[in-house]
Amino acid sequence: MKDALLIQQVEEAASDKWGSMIALYYGRHVDYCQLHKMDYWCQIGPVRYYEKSAWMKIAMVQQALLQGYRYVAWLDADAYIERMDADIREACVGPVNAARWEYPLSHLQAGVIYFNNDLNNAYTITTHMLEERKYYLERFPTIRGWFEQGQMNEMAHQEQTKPFFNEIPIEWNWGTHYCPPCEKPIVVAWHGVDFDTKYAEMKERLSK
Repeated sequence: MKDALLIQQVEEAASDKWGSMIALYYGRHVDYCQLHKMDYWCQIGPVRYYEKSAWMKIAMVQQALLQGYRYVAWLDADAYIERMDADIREACVGPVNAARWEYPLSHLQAGVIYFNNDLNNAYTITTHMLEERKYYLERFPTIRGWFEQGQMNEMAHQEQTKPFFNEIPIEWNWGTHYCPPCEKPIVVAWHGVDFDTKYAEMKERLSK
């Protein structure tokens, strides 16, 4: 088994759309992982049942850490690795690593997250996130779209858990619509953009 893993997943109900998006770069990610000697999990369908499917990503990461991976990168389906030369291990500085977006407010963006399980710390914090998710949902039942991202940002400010979280440069999760210009992004993403727009723009960018 290799020491690093890239994970992507889409729900079965949305597989027609999102599966077609993954198909745009699937071969690229396979080549990337072979180049950098890491594994690639790409799953269509559910992992475990949670009140909100957003926590499936945390469950998959936790399972990977449990299996012994030291470095784990999660990319939502609307993100792909553009710079083949960059090693995602470089983004795994602390237990949980994410880039900061300023739109619609300043926050660590959870569409792309990098984990480093040194001293078992990443496993500890993902376990805590899954255990505490129901309390987050009880306190914020009407918030749409933030889910695990809202929980992650809340924990990044709490005294007990904030040492687990680390902010990394924007090139590790650069959004075409909501981020300042970036000359050489490593990961390009379309978080928060309607599907037809993101699919067309990703297809065009990958064709260059």
